[in-house]
Amino acid sequence: MSIIEDIKSALESAQNSGKSLNKVVTDAGADYASVHKWLHGKQASLNLNTVARILDYMGAKIYIPEWGYPTVKGESPVPKQEELSQKVDYLESQLASMTKERDILKAQLDLLKEIMQPMSISQNNAQKSDKKTA
Repeated sequence: MSIIEDIKSALESAQNSGKSLNKVVTDAGADYASVHKWLHGKQASLNLNTVARILDYMGAKIYIPEWGYPTVKGESPVPKQEELSQKVDYLESQLASMTKERDILKAQLDLLKEIMQPMSISQNNAQKSDKKTA
């Protein structure tokens, strides 16, 4: 789907907000007649400012997949090296912590299995002797 088709789809689905498209467009400060003509193929294009007003009103965000997240005014869409380094450090510390926890749990499990093994053997022997006397 192209950006134009995405915008048309967003405008057409504006009615899902419980408001008419006319209400959404006029509340956004745009000319409904132009939008209506454009959506129905009677006008070749819309002014970018008109589209921007409506999409701002609707709370739309621009998402560029290569950047990974929506852009926000005043923020760089590409994370800084320092931010990435901090994130890597945090994730490495979390991994180390979880690895240590996993090792502790594994040791506890092995110990429980070791404790349960003689109990299981004695229960099996008791069941065998019960069957012999029965």
